[in-house]
Formats: sequence, structure tokens, C-alpha cells
Amino acid sequence: MEDDCKQRLQPAAELPRSGGELSEARPQAVDSYLEIKGNVVDGGVCGFANSYYALASTCRSWFCEKCCLGLGLQRRALLYDVLKTFGACQMWTLTIDPLLFASPLESFLYVRKRRSISELVRALKKGGHLLSRRYFYVVEWQKNTEMPHWHLLVDARHIPFDDVCEIWNRNRPKYLPPPCGDRPAFGSVRYSAPKFSNAMHAANYATKYLIKHPEHGYPPWVRDFNGRIQRFGTSRGFWPKSDMPAKESQRYEPTDADRMIASHRPECECRICRGEVKNKPKRRKTKTVGERVGKCGEDAVVMNEYSGVWLDGSSVKGRRCLGKAIDTYAGLKERLNPDREMSSRKLRLEPEEVTEVLGDAKRRHDGAEWPVDSNFENDRSRKTTNEYE
Repeated sequence: MEDDCKQRLQPAAELPRSGGELSEARPQAVDSYLEIKGNVVDGGVCGFANSYYALASTCRSWFCEKCCLGLGLQRRALLYDVLKTFGACQMWTLTIDPLLFASPLESFLYVRKRRSISELVRALKKGGHLLSRRYFYVVEWQKNTEMPHWHLLVDARHIPFDDVCEIWNRNRPKYLPPPCGDRPAFGSVRYSAPKFSNAMHAANYATKYLIKHPEHGYPPWVRDFNGRIQRFGTSRGFWPKSDMPAKESQRYEPTDADRMIASHRPECECRICRGEVKNKPKRRKTKTVGERVGKCGEDAVVMNEYSGVWLDGSSVKGRRCLGKAIDTYAGLKERLNPDREMSSRKLRLEPEEVTEVLGDAKRRHDGAEWPVDSNFENDRSRKTTNEYE
């Protein structure tokens, strides 16, 4: 039995079955790499389950109809924990007069550059209307005018309506003449939410704009914007700090090529010759929102889910990525049986199909190729990290 404990999990047909220690329900193929963080493979197995599936890639964009729901629900849970610490919650809607700017994009960039939302909250706090400086806002776009407007959630019990209007209208560009008639100086302000019953009510109300994808879609200028557009924003320090230790800053070590500057004298002591100026890293080509969303779900990765029970009663369960498929998800779905689709982005695979689907792809861990040799006599005590636990 001691020799059996030193072997890595191998196909059930190759393992001895002395003493009835292994369950007959064990599957026909058990791979060698199925270890999990914190467990050492030095004991026998009494039961095991192993499955494979192809998972469509995700763009994780807030503008994607498929991805925004999951992202929004995660953000809602985080927002709820923060709003529980608020003394009270109020939501205000801030708009911009479409006649002030040549295009909706120009108005959006104007507000972002001036940090109008932050300056509004700062002025309200200075006036004594807020319980704290913390705020959360969501950006939304009107269907007809394509103009952006903001839903602002603040920590306050009462804010005079005239004060909010006066502060928001300070953002009117200086080069414009005074407003005519009943037109607002910069935009309209509306107290857009009733009194919230609790923190969950406020979190649900604020994040519904993130979770619900507009039926008419987003404006063309948003999809074609070559840069980053934030769907929501917060005050500094709004989210609680992570328990993970901060990464140590790495000192830049200049190379010989950095010091070899022909136009400088050998005795030059400028910042470049001292190596204090870093080389600018190559920037990746920025994708537009439409390009990023358009690639969502095209590629596929092969995943492995496993679970088992050791003879000592402890259990192991997890999943890991085996590599990127050589074909697209649509191609796999068409080539294999479409009835295998477990969900809209999940396609079941048979164990013998994994090698064909991965092709020559490298394993993500250990730099090994698929499949891995099942004999692990020399590394039976090695631990591996489960990235997805």
C-alpha cells in the first residue's frame, strides 16, 4: 500500500485494487496533474470525478450585452458593503444642455477633463450638505440625443435643490454667452430617487444602469471611441483596501544602451546619462469599444473540472485551464455535436477529444505539453496552485 501511495493518479485500469481501497465508480481516465493548492499527493483515492469542456472567451466589457450582467452583479455586492457604512443615501441625475457643444463626445470629454462630478461633491461637502466625501456615479446615454448624463449617489440626508443647480451650472464654458430664456446655464438637475429603505435598495437602484443593456444599444461615438470610457466612477478610497500586500516598487536599472548617447559628453551628469529617465514602453494598440465587444466569444479555452476523495476522508475539488483551443468556439460547436452545449458559452468535451482540440498548445503550468506523463514517482510531494479556486 505504501508503494501505491507514492504513485500519481493513474488510469484506474493500471492501478492495483488490493484490499478494495479504490471505488469501482472511479472513472476510466484520471490525469496526473489533478492536485490542488494546499494538498500533497501522498495518499490513495477512493473516488474521483473528472470532466472537460470548452469555454468561450469573454471580453469583460461593461458595454457587452453578454458580460455586463455578471460584472454588474459583482459590483453590486461590493457596492452594498460600502453603502452599509453611509449615514444616508441620495441620488441625483445631472444632464448637459445639448446646445452647448458641437457633439455628445465633446460634452463628455469636457466634463471628464474638468472633473465636474468631483468638484460638485467637493463644493457640497464644503457647504456642509454631505456626511462624507464618498460618492458613486453611473454614466448613461440618452436614446435620441446620444448625450451623456450621470446618476450620482452621495452620502447625505438633505441637500437644497438650488445649491446643486448653482454648483452644477458653474461648469458652463467661459467662451459662451449667458443663457437665453429658460435654458439652464450648463444642464438640468433632478433629484431622481425616493428615500432609500436600506443599503441594498440603494445598491440595486444604482447598479441597474450597469446590469441592464439598453435595447437600442450604445451611441456610435461610444462604440467608435478609441480610448477608455468608464461606465461608473467613485471617490478616492471608496472601495475598501485589499488585504493583499502592496507590491514592492522595483528600481529601474538602465542598460548599457541607455548610457551610450553620442550627443552627450562622457562627463555629462544629466538625468538621462544617470539613468533616471526610463525608456518608454511600447504601448499596445488601443481597441475601440466596438472592436473589443465584437471579439467577445470568438476564442475558446479548454477547462478541466475535477473532484475526488482521499482515503483519509479529505476532499479535493477545483478547475484549471489546459490551454487555448486551436479552433474558435463557433467552429468547435459546429464540428462537434451542438447538443453538447451545456450553456450559451460552455461546450462539453470527451477526454479523448482534448488532445485534438488543444493541438500543439502548451500547458499553462509547468511548461509541459498535453497530455502529461502520468508517472510522477520523483515529484510525488509537489504542490500546484489552483488559479481558479
